[in-house]
Amino acid sequence: LYATEWCGYCKLTRRFLDQKGIPYKAFDIEKDAEARKAYEALGGGGIPIIDVNGTLIRGYDPDAILAALK
Repeated sequence: LYATEWCGYCKLTRRFLDQKGIPYKAFDIEKDAEARKAYEALGGGGIPIIDVNGTLIRGYDPDAILAALK
């Protein structure tokens, strides 16, 4: 999960993953230079970006997250 602390959609995404018990790693693209590079390598263009087993999901999209986990 590439995100920031202040992003509302990032917060919704973290809450969704926590409520569903889905493990994830969060990378703060403002505080972590390596995370920022990885985020830009994925095309950047907005947050959050979630990499689910190689499937990129941009924005808050619970249905896409669940579909990518199947």
